[in-house]
Amino acid sequence: PRRLSATPTSALAALAAAAALAPAPLAVAQPVVQQPPGMVNCGGHFMNRCEDCPQDNGELWCHGDCEWVLHACRDKNLLTEAAAYGIRSSREEGIWTGVSWMVSGSIMFCFAIAYKRQVVDKLDKDTIKVKGDDYNASPRQRGLFDCLWAHTIAMLYNMFCNPVVAAKNFDAGQVISFWPACIILCIGMYSPLYPCTALIRTVWAGRLKRNLGYESNFCWDCFLSLFCWHCEVGRETLEVDEALQVEIAFFNQVKSTYVPPLNVSPLASTPESAFCTGPRRSCTGN
Repeated sequence: PRRLSATPTSALAALAAAAALAPAPLAVAQPVVQQPPGMVNCGGHFMNRCEDCPQDNGELWCHGDCEWVLHACRDKNLLTEAAAYGIRSSREEGIWTGVSWMVSGSIMFCFAIAYKRQVVDKLDKDTIKVKGDDYNASPRQRGLFDCLWAHTIAMLYNMFCNPVVAAKNFDAGQVISFWPACIILCIGMYSPLYPCTALIRTVWAGRLKRNLGYESNFCWDCFLSLFCWHCEVGRETLEVDEALQVEIAFFNQVKSTYVPPLNVSPLASTPESAFCTGPRRSCTGN
């Protein structure tokens, strides 16, 4: 059979030289579109205002001089950029925020069940009586920050389990039952409903002070509920525990602080006609 001869090296070199001398394809210049005066750049087209950019295409047609915020195309400025960034961040972190909120809420709920059984159910509900509006009010003896440096255990409970502890105070103070108070405070403290919850807590705190016999001022109590929630709940905890004569220790242990009065027998009176003599003062008389 006939063999095919290999391509000579000189032929390959000639082909390579021809390819090198071939002209490169010309790049097509893109036309530069000037922005018409009085119109906004939507990112790929121009309109009279940002609101007209989407044309029923949503966020995809809102770019350039405009920003998509709250389901609308708006003029880009510092406020809209900050809002758009927050929305994008919330979308990315929303699932993790929701999961963390559910986990922390589940832990709080489990602790509330144990706290109700081990602490709240053991307190004497008849110690603090419900008083009318004509009660004799006295100044509060506890300071706003007494819980911070004088009672470490109460401070820790108040810091990490505040809604549960506050619900205990209202339940023991004959204001509202434990579970309704605990659920309302838990939801309200960690949601945009915080101002409304602070107002509700102010009303309950006024009733608690009334039953404890302390003075109450609605405006001041509302200010404390808004800006000093934890400190005020800590002070109420100390006042309720003192009224109940108990102390809540670690691991939900209820310890009594009741001190029984000393039984001191009266001194025997000496008859007026008694006559005492001698180094041992032996007395004789009628």
